Amino acid sequence: YGADGSTVPVWSSRDLTELLGHDPEAVGEGVAYAIWHDAILPDDLPRLEAMRREVAAGSPARSEVRLRAADGGLRWFDVHIEPRDELDAQGRRLGDGVLVDTTVHRAVERELEDRDRGLDALGGAIGIALFTLGIGEDGAFEPLWVSRDPLTLVGVRADTVSPAETLSRWCAGIAAEDAPEIARMQRDLLAGEPASCEHRVLDAHGRTRWFEVRILPRQVDGRAVGDGVILDVTERKENELRLDSALR
Repeated sequence: YGADGSTVPVWSSRDLTELLGHDPEAVGEGVAYAIWHDAILPDDLPRLEAMRREVAAGSPARSEVRLRAADGGLRWFDVHIEPRDELDAQGRRLGDGVLVDTTVHRAVERELEDRDRGLDALGGAIGIALFTLGIGEDGAFEPLWVSRDPLTLVGVRADTVSPAETLSRWCAGIAAEDAPEIARMQRDLLAGEPASCEHRVLDAHGRTRWFEVRILPRQVDGRAVGDGVILDVTERKENELRLDSALR
């Protein structure tokens, strides 16, 4: 790696173009790196240039870049380079690097994002949030994953608080009269039993809303976690209360 940002390949464990689907035997000698470089998407070239400057200055560099494969498809690569202390005869710094094809990983990420967007849309339509919690030995909950922020169910913007604060604010909003129900649910979960309860929460406008919570516990690497659902049952509860009042 030269101070001017130039790069000269010295050694590779396999032909770089093979990672892009080219036949190494059909690629002329000494042109593999040029083919690789030309395959990088233009938008990612500045990222690669920044990596070169960092390595030339003696700092490790890491980034992800996209390349156009031989079949026209797009492939993602994680590039990680560690500079050596030594320089070559031309004063260029040597760097050892690794290329990891992360295309499948990226595809899985996109599928998960699409799934979450679908769950968010479903939740928005019917007032529901799915979640996974860590369950401490004392019954304390730690948020691990949510399909949408539960606070959106009570009119609070999801991007304004962290997951930990979300849980704290949700629990703080539970009506005091329903605290025994929460405590019972925690005892059931500590015993490894499925748990459920109904409780009230004040929304952002000061109105009382009813929610049904169901949690199914499981073990992950010796740790207790719970997969659950929060369902807005306000309309059902209000109808029940009106019916009870009418029957008295």
